[in-house]
Order: sequence, then C-alpha cells, then structure tokens
Amino acid sequence: MLLVPATTATTAVTSAPARAEVTADVDVPALLRSLEACAAPTRTLQRLREHGGLDQLRLDLASGVAGVDGCRIGYTEKPGEDAHQEAYAARSSGRSGSTGSARGRVPSARTVSTLSSRPGAPLTIFLDIDGADLRGTPFADAGRRAGPVDYDGRPGKMSRLERRIVWEAWQVVASLYAPYRVNVTTKEPSRARLVRSSADDRRYGTRVVITTDHPQEKRCGCAGQAYLGAFDDPSADQLRYRTAMVFGGYLASRLPEDGSRIGKSLGTSAAHEVGHQVGLVHDGQRRRAGSVDGYYDGNDVWAPVMGGVDYQPLAQFDDGSYPRATSDQDDLAVIASVLGQVRDDHPGRARKGDRIRLGRAVGGVLGGHDRDAFTLRLGRTTKVRLNAWPVGRFSPLDLSLRLTDRRGRTLRRVNPATRKADATRAVGTGAGTTLRLRRGTYRIVLAGGPAKARGGRVLADAYGSDGRYRFVARRAR
Repeated sequence: MLLVPATTATTAVTSAPARAEVTADVDVPALLRSLEACAAPTRTLQRLREHGGLDQLRLDLASGVAGVDGCRIGYTEKPGEDAHQEAYAARSSGRSGSTGSARGRVPSARTVSTLSSRPGAPLTIFLDIDGADLRGTPFADAGRRAGPVDYDGRPGKMSRLERRIVWEAWQVVASLYAPYRVNVTTKEPSRARLVRSSADDRRYGTRVVITTDHPQEKRCGCAGQAYLGAFDDPSADQLRYRTAMVFGGYLASRLPEDGSRIGKSLGTSAAHEVGHQVGLVHDGQRRRAGSVDGYYDGNDVWAPVMGGVDYQPLAQFDDGSYPRATSDQDDLAVIASVLGQVRDDHPGRARKGDRIRLGRAVGGVLGGHDRDAFTLRLGRTTKVRLNAWPVGRFSPLDLSLRLTDRRGRTLRRVNPATRKADATRAVGTGAGTTLRLRRGTYRIVLAGGPAKARGGRVLADAYGSDGRYRFVARRAR
C-alpha cells in the first residue's frame, strides 16, 4: 500500500486527522534518523535544510498527512473538515446533483487532450486526464487502472463541462509553473520524457493522474497523493514514485454542485502534488489557541499553493511570510533548483529597457523576483495609456508598474487594490494608467507586486507574484 504511518512500519494509512492536527504518539526524530540511512531521500532532506521546511516536515509526519513507504516520504492530502468528509461519504457511491453547464468558449476534446504550455522544454509535467495504467505504481494495489475525468457518467466521451474543467485545470498548473523550464501538457509523452534513467539524463518528468474513478480515492478518502522529492530523483524506480494522484470525486464533493469551481480545484491540487514531487512541504498556521492547522487556507483573496486553496482565487507559492506560518520553506528556490528558470526575456534595469512602440503589445514572464524594463520614446506631447495584465484567468501574477522619466524620477506608480470576484477569479491584478507625456524618453518597469486591499492592507507580499503577462502602450483619447 502507498504509505506507512510514522508510528509503525507495518500498517497502511487509511485515514488522517481532518485538519492535520499534530498528534503526540509519533517518534519523528527516530523516523528521520531512519530516513538518513536511505539513499533515496538524501537530496530531498538536504534541500529542506538549505531552503527551510524541515520543521514543517516534522509537523506533517506527526499529523499523519505525511508517512513513510520504505525509504520514501509520501503525502496523503486531508484538507477538509469533518462535514466535507461526511458529504463525500454520502455522495461517493454515485453522481449526485447537477454539474451545471459550461458557458463561454470551450476547446474541443482533441484540443484539451493535447494542451502544452512550453513545447520543447526539457522537463515535463504530464496531466493524465483520460485514464491511466497504474501497474508498477503503489496505487495499483487498490486498482490497476484509473478512470478518466468523468462527471456525467459517460467516461468514453468528454462533455462540454468536462472539457472546460480539464482546460481550466491545465491553465492553473501551467500558470503556476510558467517561470520554469517545464512543459505542462495533457498530451501523453513518450516514456523517455518521463523517466530519468540516470543523473546525467536532462529530459524527464512526472505524471499526475487526475481521475474520478479509482478505488484508492474511497480507500484513503483524500484529495491526492504524491511522493516528496521524486521529480528529479534518478533512483525513483522509473514511474513508480514519479506518479502522483488527484482524486476528482473527493474534490468535487467539497464544492458547489454546478461544477463551476472543479477545474480550478483540480488544477491547484495537481500543482500542490507536483510541489511535493519537487520537494515542497505543507504550509500551515499556528492557531491563537496554540494548536496547528496543517493547511492554511489564506485570507480574503490569497492562499498558498501548499496550503488549502479551494476558497481563494489567488494561489501563489510562498516563503512563510503570512502571520503565524508553520513553514519557512523558500518555495521558489526549491522549485528553481529542480526545474530551472526560463531565460530572462527582458532587461531588469530601467536604463537598459527594451524599446517599445505605441500600439504594439509585448509579452514576457516574470519569475524569481524578476523585473522587466521597457523604453518608450515620444516625438511630441502625447496622451498615453499604459496597460499590463497577467495572462490567464488563474495566473498567480499581481502586477505593479512604475513609470520614470529619462533621469529616473518616478512619475507614476500603479498597483491597484486586489479583490475577490469569486473563488476562482481575482480582479485588480493588472496595472494600468493614462497620462499626458511630453516629448522625451520614458522608462516603464514591470514587476510582481503585493496584493493589497483597498486602504493599503497587504493581503500577500510580492514573493510569489510570478507568471506570464502582456504589456502595451497606446495613444489614449
């Protein structure tokens, strides 16, 4: 079976505390000492020491959401309250309620089965949405085959709603991993693009099986499962440990029955499991009463990817800078050490900015506390509209814009208030301004900014504000 609890070496995990409360009967130091003797987790534990997170791993092991399978550390996601567990048990025997209708543009079944975010990238995140052979993985103990994403009882054909769900899930994962050298795809790659044959192999990846029909979902009563640090581990036994699971039935049971939030939930869950695979631990919060919530579910707008992100629209990786955080892990440093960052596409210094022309949009990727600079030259006094916006509905990027003159004097700073439109969409993440500029040279610097509420209260700092954007300067009326 997948995981062995920290309290024993023989019993399979079948349950965990609903909110990952810490228990007192786990000898975590002894468990970590036993792992030190194994070759497999050495690199993962070393990253935890270098980039933080070791204390959080101890909490995850003590709560039962993390356990041990031989020399591997695995996670079984239990983010829901007891009421959600009961709702899942009541509804898991079959489909119930309406799954709503997909409105607006929806790609064809062929398109959603061949989505790719960065074709040609050396690394791959494969979102397996049309059924998977699980032989050779720990999940095969419960069933050798996982069914496809199916919310209408017709597994052989993707409905309009199901196509939208898959499309949105892919957008979430692609947006969160946009700054890195990895292709997020729903098209099945060759085995060679997933397996890492040796430490010298530079082309490999991972598989995330998204399913609504597999016995393991009911057996664990969980949202997903993954192995810590398996992504780049050349000893990860081919695809055995490089496969993660996301259980769509469990997740849908916690959401409105119209299906409007399922795609985002599947996507953030998949991104969360991939986070474990690259070496990330959970983001929790210490309650004022002294207990620990194993999954911090954020504030009015924001939540950490490695916490509980079902209820807030802006999901970002973080470094534990929110109040009473239990983890100090530098998420971006860990991800970059495994996936590698894409090359900087625009200079960061204002005086070296790429030249732009009025009316011609440019694009870019901000990542790793990056800034992108542009130069605008005007031959006469012109009323100009500057507008920058994140690419994708689920982007983690919240943009800030600074305009300076040739001497570097700031003329305008823009970082609008961010607010929650609904659980899947934040507004105010773009940055725009209109002003009359005299003849001369101007610099525009774009960066990931903090998410602020009206009045200036910071909802999230700029740490995880990364992703793709578009920017245009045009004549205004």
